Amino acid sequence: MLDTLLDGLDALDVPRRLGVNVDDVDPLLADSDLVVGADGINSAVRGASFGGRSGPRQVGTVAWIGIAGFESGVYGETWGKGRFFGMTPVEPGRTNWYATVSEATTAEQLRDHFADWHDPIPRILHETDPSTWIRYEMRHLFPALPTFVHGGKVALVGDAAHAMTPNLGQGACTAILDAEALTRAVAEHTASDLPGALRAYDTERRRSAQRIAFGSRTLHRLMSTHRTGARDAVVRMLPG
Repeated sequence: MLDTLLDGLDALDVPRRLGVNVDDVDPLLADSDLVVGADGINSAVRGASFGGRSGPRQVGTVAWIGIAGFESGVYGETWGKGRFFGMTPVEPGRTNWYATVSEATTAEQLRDHFADWHDPIPRILHETDPSTWIRYEMRHLFPALPTFVHGGKVALVGDAAHAMTPNLGQGACTAILDAEALTRAVAEHTASDLPGALRAYDTERRRSAQRIAFGSRTLHRLMSTHRTGARDAVVRMLPG
């Protein structure tokens, strides 16, 4: 995907600088016709143009991810009290796994949380190297932004605009839809009507993206709740 994007820039003869951190957005705003903030949940572009009203917020859980060096043969998610564990195939001979708990700061604490769960969950945690695991505090962007555009020349896309929990698996997909909609809106408007293009982009994408973010956060709360009786009763009523 990155190669495709770079090829597109080459075809348009667009200059680019790689590996440069942008902390001061003001020069970009002063020298550019359009500034696209695609710089993630800690977006400098969002901070400079939209202030601190919306920002990264922890959701109260810790996620761990890793890859086991064997095929588990069991895939899907198991939900427990305040925690859940998932397994997905990644390639022959390996299994991708992820776990979410209210708190676990060490590998042994994580293993203890799932020690009495069904096979192969304890085995996956005990037979994979903790030095390869990734731990992060789960966050989302809150509160939702009132607009994805600012000043007729700034647009936010992806996590900069609507960072969400990963429970629906839609973060990257939503960012791609943002980029496509913004590109199309700019192409369909005249060069003198960039503000109109940004308004069209915001109209098309903001409510849809924020609905997905809200749905993902709601699912996260359902999956990680400690009120498992009510949750399980709701799940049993779902079709299929």
